[in-house]
Amino acid sequence: MVNSNISNFKNKKVLVIFPHPDDETVMTGGLIQKLHSLGSKVTLVCLTSGDQGKIHIHGHGLSLGQIRKGEFTRAVTRLGVTDFEIFNFPDGKLRQTRIWQPVVTEYVRHFDLVFTYDPSGVTGHPDHIALSLYLIKLLKKSKTQLCFVAPIGLIKDQLLDSRVAQFTTQPDLVVRLSLKQRLRKWTAFISHRSQYTLPTLFLALLVSFLPQSEGFAFYQPQKKYPSRYIPFDF
Repeated sequence: MVNSNISNFKNKKVLVIFPHPDDETVMTGGLIQKLHSLGSKVTLVCLTSGDQGKIHIHGHGLSLGQIRKGEFTRAVTRLGVTDFEIFNFPDGKLRQTRIWQPVVTEYVRHFDLVFTYDPSGVTGHPDHIALSLYLIKLLKKSKTQLCFVAPIGLIKDQLLDSRVAQFTTQPDLVVRLSLKQRLRKWTAFISHRSQYTLPTLFLALLVSFLPQSEGFAFYQPQKKYPSRYIPFDF
């Protein structure tokens, strides 16, 4: 049964962890605001600088990784997060290396809740899937509650890759965003200017005036979570 009551997350220690800058805003920008309003302490961790991504601005001598680290800092600050860290593990290669895993292991043991991608990775990006599968393995017998992004609404319609759609989770929790929260999420979104064209940013503003929700699923240790890596164009 889908629940829209997020009050059970009151006064929790919450880790939101993703592989790339902008994942945090697109997938959990509303959730983060809701958690703050409940008195929960939110920590944000990004594993890579996203330096293998695209760029839609002039770099002015800065590397893409440098630009995206700055964008990440601005975005999370606009979401009200003061405790955050961005690492420089190899973008696009989390599946091939384990050097990031000890960092994740150390982080999660301090939290009541951990939010990340589900095993589909939504877009099918291998880093998304690798992180999700590692957290499933890590938290299978833990008291820490693992929570997945469960694609609904615009995320499902615009970002979900059909090749991984069968591996998505169904939402147990739907977080409905107020207009104020949607606009604040948009201000965080435009912080990631290097990743989006101006028409996309303007369209995102217009969409902010429409009802929006974010979906999340709770990890269940007794349940199997199949997944598949797909060819991905970085």
